[in-house]
Amino acid sequence: MSRPTKVLGSNFPIFDGTEAVCWIVEMTSSVSDALVRYVAPGVLYTIVIIQDGVGGHTFRWPSNCINPPQINTQPDGKTVVNFIGAGDGIIAASAPAAWI
Repeated sequence: MSRPTKVLGSNFPIFDGTEAVCWIVEMTSSVSDALVRYVAPGVLYTIVIIQDGVGGHTFRWPSNCINPPQINTQPDGKTVVNFIGAGDGIIAASAPAAWI
């Protein structure tokens, strides 16, 4: 089983379906230009978003994410979101996000 790919706090994180199916985003600033690419239809993808100790960082979901949730912005807050690839580079949230 492969480990999740870490995406450090960046304004432009890339979630590439050819590299991983699970990503951990360590938020140190707000994200306004994320990119999801190369997702396969029917494949389950997971994005875990973790706020730093300051919190308050926002996350703007890419336009090819359907039904994305609000994230937990509390200090050290965590959000776990599962998506299912829907083809044409689009992913759809399969269930409500879990806040931890």
